[in-house]
Amino acid sequence: MQTLYGKTLYFSPAKIALVPLMLQNWLKPLSTSFLKSVASIPDKSFGKNLLLHTEQMPDLKKVKIALLGVGEKEANTVREHLYGCVSHFAPGTVADLGNLRVAEA
Repeated sequence: MQTLYGKTLYFSPAKIALVPLMLQNWLKPLSTSFLKSVASIPDKSFGKNLLLHTEQMPDLKKVKIALLGVGEKEANTVREHLYGCVSHFAPGTVADLGNLRVAEA
């Protein structure tokens, strides 16, 4: 049992375990080509301290901030600049969950 803004929240461990599976239906992992393009950024940079959605959804238990991209090309352009910035967040508290999947008509 947890509280949020003075309200008691009840969580079922079984339901929490399903959240990463549900997110994978809506989110597309970061592409390997993008990950290769940012592999050479410095260790102290923002991009080196992120949890990334690659083949598997990262563990989100300690995440405080999640990034989502809309439009892969545009989102990756923003990521290239953001990942190179200095990080002021503790490692593992920010996750990049990839891009929203485009609905097929």
